Amino acid sequence: MWYKVPIAAYPLDLRNIFSAFASHKKISKLKDTLAKKYGYRDVYFTNCGKVAFYIILEALKEKYPAKNEVILPNYTDAGLVKVIELCGLKPVFCDNSLRNFGTESESLESYFSKDTLCILAVHMFGVPCEIEKIIASAQKQDIVVVEDFAQSFGSKIANYYVGSIAPLAFSSFNRGKNIPLYSGGVIIVNDPAYKDSIAQHYNKLGEFNNFQKIIEFMKLAALALAMKRFVYSLFYPFISNFESKSPPRNFSLKKMPRFKQKILHTLIRKADKVDKRKDYIARFFTSYLKEVDFLLVADLLYVKQTSLSRFPVIFKDLRKRKIIRKKLLKEGIIVNMMYLKTLEERYSKYKNRYAKENSYLLAHNLLALPSHYYLNDSLLAKIISIVKHGS
Repeated sequence: MWYKVPIAAYPLDLRNIFSAFASHKKISKLKDTLAKKYGYRDVYFTNCGKVAFYIILEALKEKYPAKNEVILPNYTDAGLVKVIELCGLKPVFCDNSLRNFGTESESLESYFSKDTLCILAVHMFGVPCEIEKIIASAQKQDIVVVEDFAQSFGSKIANYYVGSIAPLAFSSFNRGKNIPLYSGGVIIVNDPAYKDSIAQHYNKLGEFNNFQKIIEFMKLAALALAMKRFVYSLFYPFISNFESKSPPRNFSLKKMPRFKQKILHTLIRKADKVDKRKDYIARFFTSYLKEVDFLLVADLLYVKQTSLSRFPVIFKDLRKRKIIRKKLLKEGIIVNMMYLKTLEERYSKYKNRYAKENSYLLAHNLLALPSHYYLNDSLLAKIISIVKHGS
């Protein structure tokens, strides 16, 4: 079928993009909006999520110079390892949870050592990890917890939004994320003890020049067009070439351009409608797929709101995954398998003695389904029918 359902999409308004780029008004209320809506204390905007993570690690290195290990799940974005290495630190891979697919809390203390600088609590696919358990374990050893909610902006545990719970957090606004600006990131400082150090490192970041701002504007405008289903379908052979699973080798250390901050402010004020629809989709999928004997899905019972980036399902039978993936693609429903290797498989020099069976299951058996705002109930039912019955 030529008419495609994209794996990710968001209601980006071209008029807002053009207006924000042309306007010379200063952005003054974005931080206040984030504080009031999400409970974030101090906020700093970067040109990508990895720069946000880099600034956090540099601040932690300065505060705890004798420690050099960063614990992170074995199944996550491989680009995070590049950031850890750039900071002169050592990654330590732990297992993922099959309850939420993020950082596993039960066996986490096995990976602690006197050299552990911080734990990266990754909220995968929009499903919050058990962050409170992770923080409780870390506090026993005076280890800092950093939330990575790059795939989960807008998700909630109890009455708390992800990113507002740990002392430090960061997120991404890259294409395909919950709020896509083509590129962009944010640092959240919830513990005042780190505020001065983060601010000092943040102020060293460069700014985009005028030509670079124009390029960023053009990329974002193109992304807004590509997220329209007709445009996406028409140019799918071209657009699909931009889907890359390889981690970037380098990144520039810059602040987010102000015009993007203006767009972000507009999108955040309208985010409730999108997040509620995505939470509905997550629970719709879960209710129909959780009892399918050849599938594993995340547990959403303890989650108050999940703003999915994609809906992840693990196939116990790879032959079934192959058949169902082929049928979904034939119907024009774009799916993917996310990260095809664990971090240990990519970076074998950091492999440790602990078994991480869950992370390998995610890497080799996962299929990610679209779960974005534009999916209507008819499309949801069609996806469920194909996944359950292959028809």
